[in-house]
Order: sequence, then structure tokens, then C-alpha cells
Amino acid sequence: MTTKTSITGNAANAVCSVTGLLITSRPEWTDRKIGRRYRLTTQLIGHQILFTRPSGHAELGDVIEMVRVNDAIIQEVIGESADYVIIIDFSEIRSATRDARLYYSRYLRKRSNLMGVISFGASPLSRVLINLAKRLHAPETNIEFAKDYEKAMSAAVRMIRTGPAGRTPALLSSHYQDIGITEHYENGHHILRCDQWEFDGDDYNLIVEVIDGNIYHAISSGVLREHHVALIVQMRETVCSMVGIDHGFRAIITGTKDTYGSERSARKNFMASLKEWHAGHPMVLYVFYNANWFVRTASMMATPFMPFKIKLAPNLAGALSLVDRFSTGDTSIPLSDSSVPQPVDSHQQKVVNQLLRFLDNIDWERQGVPVLDHIDPQDPFRPVFDAITLIKGELDELSEKRRQAEKALREGQQRFTTVLDSVSAYIYVADLDTFEILFMNQAMRDDFGENYVGTSCFELFENAHGVCSDSNNEKLVDENGEPTGLSTWEGINPVTKRWYLNHDRAIRWVDGRLVRLRISTDISRIKNLESERIEITERLQQSRKIDAVSTMAGGVAHHFNNLLMVILGNLELMRLEVAEGSKLSKKIDTIEDSATRAADLSTLLLTYVGQTRISTQIIDLDTTLSEMVNVLKTTIRDKARLILKPSEEKAWIHADTSKTYEVITNLVNNAVEASGDQPLEIRISVDHRFCDRAGLDRIAPGQNLSEGHYVRLQVADNGQGMDEETLEKVFDPFFTTKFTGRGLGMATVMGIMRAHRGGVMIKSSPDAGTTVNVYFPETKQTVPSLQEKEVEPLKREDTRNKGTIILVDDEPMVLELGKEMLKYMGFDVLTAEDGLEALTLFEVHRDQIRMAVLDVDMPRMGGRDTIKRMRERGATFPMLVASGYTDAQSREKMGDINVDGFLQKPFRVEELKEKINSIFDASGKVISPKA
Repeated sequence: MTTKTSITGNAANAVCSVTGLLITSRPEWTDRKIGRRYRLTTQLIGHQILFTRPSGHAELGDVIEMVRVNDAIIQEVIGESADYVIIIDFSEIRSATRDARLYYSRYLRKRSNLMGVISFGASPLSRVLINLAKRLHAPETNIEFAKDYEKAMSAAVRMIRTGPAGRTPALLSSHYQDIGITEHYENGHHILRCDQWEFDGDDYNLIVEVIDGNIYHAISSGVLREHHVALIVQMRETVCSMVGIDHGFRAIITGTKDTYGSERSARKNFMASLKEWHAGHPMVLYVFYNANWFVRTASMMATPFMPFKIKLAPNLAGALSLVDRFSTGDTSIPLSDSSVPQPVDSHQQKVVNQLLRFLDNIDWERQGVPVLDHIDPQDPFRPVFDAITLIKGELDELSEKRRQAEKALREGQQRFTTVLDSVSAYIYVADLDTFEILFMNQAMRDDFGENYVGTSCFELFENAHGVCSDSNNEKLVDENGEPTGLSTWEGINPVTKRWYLNHDRAIRWVDGRLVRLRISTDISRIKNLESERIEITERLQQSRKIDAVSTMAGGVAHHFNNLLMVILGNLELMRLEVAEGSKLSKKIDTIEDSATRAADLSTLLLTYVGQTRISTQIIDLDTTLSEMVNVLKTTIRDKARLILKPSEEKAWIHADTSKTYEVITNLVNNAVEASGDQPLEIRISVDHRFCDRAGLDRIAPGQNLSEGHYVRLQVADNGQGMDEETLEKVFDPFFTTKFTGRGLGMATVMGIMRAHRGGVMIKSSPDAGTTVNVYFPETKQTVPSLQEKEVEPLKREDTRNKGTIILVDDEPMVLELGKEMLKYMGFDVLTAEDGLEALTLFEVHRDQIRMAVLDVDMPRMGGRDTIKRMRERGATFPMLVASGYTDAQSREKMGDINVDGFLQKPFRVEELKEKINSIFDASGKVISPKA
């Protein structure tokens, strides 16, 4: 029962009824409001016990504040280096969030001076959660559960008494410390204990303590033998001497629950020692508690011959109550001899005494009928002795049968329990009518933290006061109350939060009543594997589809870019020969514009599969967005209202500015064109998000993104929205909800984000609008201060553009165009249409060649093998790869071969010149490391 004491002021003004320790409290510690629905009362009991009584609904912020308050009390009153115990009264707690429980468990683990936590008033479900939290987050913390306030206080005192070695508990006085005696307050009684007051014999054990200064309390176990009696007498004398009690004890109380018997000579010597002890140290009463049938019989037989009262009690509390009733309160006055029956000189009294001695001589705990030779057959009481002998024989026979039955029962129960405890599944039995749990196997006890036999199953699993929502008891019996057979079903255990395959059956229990037997097998792994299989299959299909399109797009782009290379390259060379502003120059502009748009189409295909060529730099997404919004507001002002919400801090990302513009434009245009005629509001915002593995798995394009910090660009509208079927196709190429001929909108966005190692996630439903979240990997770098680089004009003469370059390409027109470009830059050029021809030229002109420019895919021998063979034959000049593939594709095809640079077709003369200048310095020395 919880003791609630109202305490005010700064000083201790109350005493704990269990321990006798002072209770300290303050107004600011009492019923302190924390949060909206949480209150806390704190008291300090003695110098080492912190008592807390939370109430209401605990959330994470509430527990953090509670910990802060308690830490302040500990630091101010207990001291940072002192050991202490926490007692928690959970009786007024209504709920606690998972975050709150985890935080408090981790907090307890960090308290180095915390000896333990004792709680009471917790519901069964709360106790399970506390045990699970302890195992996962604070396994080394000493956590105990108590029945009520009194038990909790007793456990706290015990923890302090057996606390860290070498430290003296603050609640103990120094009166007995020098001789090894410890003081305790339990259940309102003052108790003295000492290690010297225990002995462990061969098969007999004795533990002694002194209660309230005048009660000798002994707990015995085992078999009392004759040589033990002297040790017991010596123990009484030792205790009296150490405690300082000359007149002895008012009463002796002995617990005999685990006492199995005694030798007859030992009993006689023990009774004689008590008479002798009573002569020198008179006592009022001798009480046995937890006595078995043997002790009860022996005590009743000894009662007429002892000069003090002998009584029986069910437990220690009952024994102490008897002492109070029979005590005179003055232990120095012996009990009057008149209370003992005086012998009478008569034949009847002699027969009675003879009968009592006969009974005392019978070895009741062993089989064997007593011999009646010393009893005259003509004695009128001989039939009584004969009857006792007959009864003893029948008792022996019954005892033997009972012993054999108990042995068989124990062995059967042990085999039954061993089998069930060896099963890794959960097995428990509950009453069909009352739902009381009657049995739990070891696997279930381990995972739930303790044995919940006696608790109702609905209270354990759902913390409810009535039948569980998924109860199937009515299905287990028919209309006549007979078992119907096996019921199998799947479900999530509300305590462990895992999937189980449950097998229920009604069976007859040992006492004849119908009970539910449930065997639950954990199938969470199977469920997870099935979910993972479906997810992996979907992602594999998506990956194969993207790979197929990627291969096609890459091949088309390669050949297409070779053709565009010839067109754009020759146009550029023609422009150098034609006067600016002439009619021919204008025609060149028209052709070049068309060819550039064709190159954009190639780029669009590559963008979908994430192979777009991007030029990244560190940009602030907020700044980029602000610049675009002003333009977008102008273009859509008649169709939608645009609202911008920038992030609270700089949103630095590594990105291609033009591609970022394209993403924003696509998302806004999609929202406008899908809105219909209704008024549209588009909200664009930027914020910072940490994405874990589970969150990233839900982000398109379904590739493995790195867990970490991302900058999220969100475009949300209140338009018509999309159904699930449309959402599933939104990233497919050429799928569109717009008018015929439009496509690659969201597919382009996804491709751009794939190239940036980011992702896209869409949320939408009909008539509820659409929200598109775009995730860019966040960078902690900022824009460096760069000086504007002066672009060097194209010149026919350059000190670096001297020497011979070998150009290798299988397209004759591309080969001729490249030769013209390099000659224009000032190089001498050797051309080859494949790798074998290039190797031949290398062997002839190896001392003249300064550089090689090679295509990737060529007949007979491709670029990779050509470079490998040249280097094996001693080539040390730079190697530049020029291909219609993207840089990423080209790097993949080159494998482990290092080159000095990549150049994607189609390229201009100026791009070729810049790439070569990045490899050589002005004096012609190679400065570019292998790429």
C-alpha cells in the first residue's frame, strides 16, 4: 500500500513508517506540473532513497524535464558522488510514449552512482515494456518490481545494505558497526543482523536476527542432528553477548519451512537445552511458523513438559502478533510456574505420562511400528497403545503410497515442463472462462521478462480490462461445451510487435476445467522475406526496364552524336572561313541551330536514364529558386498563384544550375497543366532532412541512395491530383496525362536527379492535390571566392599546340573533321580507323607522337585495348578519349585503364582546345594526372 505523506517546508518533518527514516520534501518538489498532462512529486527518504510519483501521460519532453528536476535534487541534497536508489510509484501513470521510455532507460544506464531502481504500481504491460527496455538499452541497471510501498522500501534498504563494496550505507548508525552488526527497518520493526549469526552445517543451516531488541528470530532448514544442538546453544549465547542483553529474550521465534526432520535424540537434547536456557534467561513464548506436520506434532508433544508457552503461527507476521498478545512487556520477570500442569500422584496421571512418553518415543518420520513389550497386556489402557501402534502402521503405509505418488507426479511434471521449456515457440495456457494465465513456457517468460501466471491474458497483452478484440475462445468449444479442434491464425503480438502463427485448442486442464492452449511461432522473418521479395522483384523489374532503355539510349546517342559531330564541327570550321553577317553565315546559323536542337533530343533521352552530362558546382538552392520564381510568376500569373517558402538556413548542394532550373520548371509546369480550370495555388519550399535507409527505399528511382542529410525541394499544389494507377506510371518514359505528343516530364526530372545521386517522391490522390519532393544530397561546403577566368581566344598559333597527335576513329567523316580541327589548332595529325592501324602508326612514329585521341567502340580493336597495347609497348604520352557516349559510359567501358581525359561528342574546336590545354602547360609539359 502506498504511503502518501503531505510535506512542506525545507526540513524533514515526517518519518517513513517502514524504515523509520526521515522524509524530506519541498513545495517545489510536490505535485510539480510538467507539460500539458504530466505531474511529478519527489521526496528524499533518508540520505540515499529518491522517491518519485509521476502521474498522467508521459511524453518525451516531460521525461526530459523530470530527469532534470531529479538530477538537480541529487546534486544538491544527495551529492554527485554518493550512491542512491530510486523508487518509482507507477500507480498514477496513464500512458508513456515509446520515446519517453527509451530516453529514461538510456538515462538510467548513464547514472554511475545509481545502485538500482525499484518500481511498484505498474500494470503487467508496463512491467513487460520496462523489462524489454532494460534488456535492449540498460541491461546493467538493477531494476526490481515490488508489490507495494512497504515492499519497495524494504528492497531499497536491502540494496543500500548490500551496495558497492567498501562504502558504508548512509542510513546505518555507527552503534554496532565495529563488531559487524547492521541495523535495518522493515515493516515497522527494528532488525539487527550479523554475518557471525549464520552457520552452514553438513545438512543443517541456521540464520539468526534480533527483532525490536528482545525477540530472537531463527530460520532453520535441513535435518536437525544431535551434534547441532550445541551449536544452536552457542549461537544464542553469542547473540546475547554481542547485542548486550543479559536477561535474554522475551520470546524465540523459529521459521521451519525447509526443516525436513530430526533425530529423536536431537529433539530430546534440544528441548533440554531450552529448559536450561529458560532457567537462566526466562522467556514468555516459543513460536514456530511455516511448520510442516512433523514440527507441528513435535511441538504439541513437547508442550506439557516445557515451562513456557509453545505456539504455532502461519508466518512471521503471525508469530510477532502472538508475541505481542502473550508478552507481559517485562522480559525480566519469568513466567509463573503455575502455568505448567503439576504432576498428580494417581494412576491416571501415570498412565497419561506413560502414553505421552510412548508417543514421544515413536519415530514418526520413519517407517516402523513401535514395540509394546514394556506395556502390560492386562493394562486397561493397553487397547489405546495397540490402537496407536495400528495407526502408526497405517500411516506408514499411506505415507509410502503418498511419497511414491508425489515422486511420480514430480517426475511427470518435470518431464512435461522440460519438454515445453525446450521449445523456442511461445506456449501458454489460459482459463477459457476467466482468461487467467495458468502456464507460460521458458521462451515466453524470457521474452516477456517474468512469469505472468495468475494475470489475465487481456491485461498482459492489451493492458485492457476486458476480453481481447481477437479472442477466439467461442470457436474452440461447441454448443455443448466440448472442444472443437485446432484453430490456426496469424497476427501481430501487441507486446513484442512481431508476427506469429498461432495454434489454439481447448483442452482439459489437470483440475478438469477447459482451458485454451496456445502455441505461437514467430514468423516475422518469413513475413519480412515475403515483403522483401516483392519489393526486390519490383525494383529489379524497374532496374531492368531502366537498363534496357539506358542501353538503347546510349547506343542511339553514340551514333547520333558522331553524326552531329560531323555536322556541327564542319559548320564551325566553315564559320571560321566565312565573313560574319554574310548570307552564308546566316544559313550556317540556321543549320547549326537545328543540329543543336537534335543534340538536345539526344541529351533528353540520356537524361531519363541518368546519363545526362552535368557540370556541377556548389550552389545555394534558395538563391537559385528565388531567381527562377520571379520568371515563373510572370509566365503563369494568369493560371496559378505561386508561393515561395525558403529554408531557414543556407541550402548548399552540388548541382548543375541549368538542370536544376529544368527540374523546377518541369514541376511547376506539370502542376499548372494538370490543374484543369480550378483556381490553383502552388507552394514551393526548401528545407533540410535526414533520410534513413527506410525512407530512402521509398524514393524513386529505386536505387540505393546513401543515408544522410539531404536538401528537400517541395512543390505542392491543390489541383486535381492523381489516382494510384497514374502514380504507378508517372515515371515511365512517354507516359503523360497531358495532351498527345508531350512526354518525358517526370521521367526527365527523375533522370536528372539520378545523375545528381538524389531522388524523387510523389504523394497524390484524386481531388486532394499533388506534392512532389525532390531530394538533393546536402554539401557542407560553400561557394569559394573565384576569380573570373579569362577565356583565351582561339589562335592559329600557340606554343602548346605543336607536335604530332594520332587520331583514331572508325567514322571517316568524324576522322576527317577531327584532323581539320587539330590542324587548325597547329598540330600535325596521324589518322587511323581502328586500333590495329593505330598500333602500326605508333611503332613507326613513336618518337614524334605527343598525344593520342581515340574513340571507344571501333572494329577489330577498340579504344581500351588500343591504349593497353600502346602502354605495354612503352607509350608514355597522354591519352584522350573522345566518344559519343557520356563520360560515365565511357569510363565504364574503359574499365581499369587510366586515361588523361574524356571528351563527349559532339564538341566544338574551343572545347577540344580547352581539354588539350588542361593536359599540357604553356611549355608543352604534361600537367594532367591520369583520369
